[in-house]
Amino acid sequence: MKIGLITDLHISATEDLPLGIPVKENFCKVLKACLDFHPDMIVLNGDLCHKTGERSVYEWIKAEMDKTSIPYFGIPGNHDDARLMHEVFGWPLELGEMYYTFEKDGVRCIFMDSSKGKISDRQLSWLREELNKSSMTASCIFIHHPPVICNSRHMEPAYALENMDDVQELFRQFTDRKFLIFSGHYHMETSVSTGNMTVFVTPSTFFQIDPDTVVLKKLHDQIGFRIINPDSSQKCITSVHYIT
Repeated sequence: MKIGLITDLHISATEDLPLGIPVKENFCKVLKACLDFHPDMIVLNGDLCHKTGERSVYEWIKAEMDKTSIPYFGIPGNHDDARLMHEVFGWPLELGEMYYTFEKDGVRCIFMDSSKGKISDRQLSWLREELNKSSMTASCIFIHHPPVICNSRHMEPAYALENMDDVQELFRQFTDRKFLIFSGHYHMETSVSTGNMTVFVTPSTFFQIDPDTVVLKKLHDQIGFRIINPDSSQKCITSVHYIT
């Protein structure tokens, strides 16, 4: 299976050029480049909207994604509205939170909702149940906020996942598993391995943030996406691709 991951679109219904950046054009460029890899599915990994969830933005994105005729899934980021995403895209909603699973070619994809800046106790209980009933040794986890420290001096600690210790502890309980976790949020590319987790952070289609400065500073003008090739034997090849 091949998955294309696109994150942090930051599209606005009222601003054509947030921070002077053509966000819709950027998304379309990245989507086209991603499609050149012929993915079996695409994941939109949060912050589809710029500041707050807007129905017209989700409707525009849905129209663009529907043109691809490829299955696609999504999760909310901290700038999204999970209820609106459910209404527009139809992705599952549980008591106001968007978390669900999808299985293909022996790989279990688990989609989580960190849009409130943390993972709720209810969602953690659901995740534990899902992992307990799964017979597979490999899972791909999609969550907007990285559940580990990634050394972004601007984003951490102010915008980090509030209860990442709880999330890490849950994964550590499954000693026979290896978890591939795919995140966005930090507008940069990095990977962090700890215990049985490897977290891959994917760059934004908006702009990249310099992780070495406390103040918000653009790192470069490239935008990017990720290609993921997982299989059921705990192996995964993943790569980030940049375009200008």
